[in-house]
Amino acid sequence: MLEPLWNYLSPQDPMLSPLLCTVKEHYFHQLSVEVTPGKPGFEETQWITSEDVNVEHLLNVFTTNDTTSKVTWNACGSFLEHLYWHKRQLVMLGPKITELPDNHPSKPQCLFEFSRLANSVGNHTEEKQLLVYTLKL
Repeated sequence: MLEPLWNYLSPQDPMLSPLLCTVKEHYFHQLSVEVTPGKPGFEETQWITSEDVNVEHLLNVFTTNDTTSKVTWNACGSFLEHLYWHKRQLVMLGPKITELPDNHPSKPQCLFEFSRLANSVGNHTEEKQLLVYTLKL
């Protein structure tokens, strides 16, 4: 397996890195595929099991530098959904999601997907807190 991308792709301003932006577009495109068990294409979404660390790093970089990007936050929600179905593990994006302004258009989706992921790993207390927060929004 290749060394994780963050060892090579951590420029000061990620928006100015053509390579990082290309990698981002590739991963975000793959994340846009619907994840529905039993439907065609579900098996192809299992790529996330080997690339989860790279995707999480990209999301961490781009959510830090551009908190208003709907594309990035939609990818974050899709990433959490992919993990829910294929690699049930919590990620470090939780605090970034909860720190979003309550009127951010992607916050409810990201909170909901993060709550499902918390449930899948047995963290029912966090799942309940996130669901209550999501319903308030």
